[in-house]
Amino acid sequence: GCLPQGVRTKKEEAMFHASFQVMNLLYLGLHVLIFFDLQYVGRFWCLYETFLATHGACAAGICMADDDSRYTLLCLGASKKDGIAKEFRESWKKKTVEEALLLLREDDIEVTNKK
Repeated sequence: GCLPQGVRTKKEEAMFHASFQVMNLLYLGLHVLIFFDLQYVGRFWCLYETFLATHGACAAGICMADDDSRYTLLCLGASKKDGIAKEFRESWKKKTVEEALLLLREDDIEVTNKK
């Protein structure tokens, strides 16, 4: 399932915000399935989740993962026809936290709720 979307009751709103506070831990600790298409590269949450999936938790905070075993990248549509998925994967798994933050702040990265 997913967290309640759209208009929420007070109870749903409380659950949404409590869950949202720890959502990043799911992407840092579980296997992540990435449905990659050409629009994916401009979406904030997709990029944030990809960063977390290609990294891991360590004593210093967030560090680069040793391998690609924590995620599966499935190409959809036009992304199957070129090498952009491989470049995308290689680029994100090498990013530091600081580099990811700078990229996620760019004006052309779309945030769903505009917050």
